[in-house]
Amino acid sequence: MIDTASLSYLFGMGAASPVTAALTIGAGTHNFGGKLSGSARAVNNAGAGGTDGLYYSSEDTDVALLPSDSTLFYVSVDSLRDLLTRADYTSYGTIDLTAADNAQGQARIANRDPATGAPGASTYANLSLTSITARVGAPVPEPATWAMMVTGFAVAGVALRRRRVSARVRFA
Repeated sequence: MIDTASLSYLFGMGAASPVTAALTIGAGTHNFGGKLSGSARAVNNAGAGGTDGLYYSSEDTDVALLPSDSTLFYVSVDSLRDLLTRADYTSYGTIDLTAADNAQGQARIANRDPATGAPGASTYANLSLTSITARVGAPVPEPATWAMMVTGFAVAGVALRRRRVSARVRFA
């Protein structure tokens, strides 16, 4: 977390698989899983007179206009109120928004050609949000922890194997 007198950023880095989103318009919902890439970012500026912002992007192969394409999905949300400091980051929860929160956003969907990497024409939608739901996943050991554990077992196995000395019996 970067925290100064004028602004505050919450950020993290990791694999794309935990970065997911669900876009619901009317009765239709599509889940974006970020199978190729994904990022999520939160900016906490409302306490300093700015705006809070939530930014999400993912690249998915589930939905595309052409079978070889992937879909780029971007969502950004801004609010004039301080949404991020009242959020509970340790459990699943929903923040219900009021008209005073003035939460507005934009969604952008585009296809990307895998051969050239160029995105195609984009489709935009303006959003007026009524709630934000945050889900916290179960804690999982980091890959480095697993790697150290497996390496430790391997080293212990090699050490035990080397200790075995063949015993010979000699008669005089």
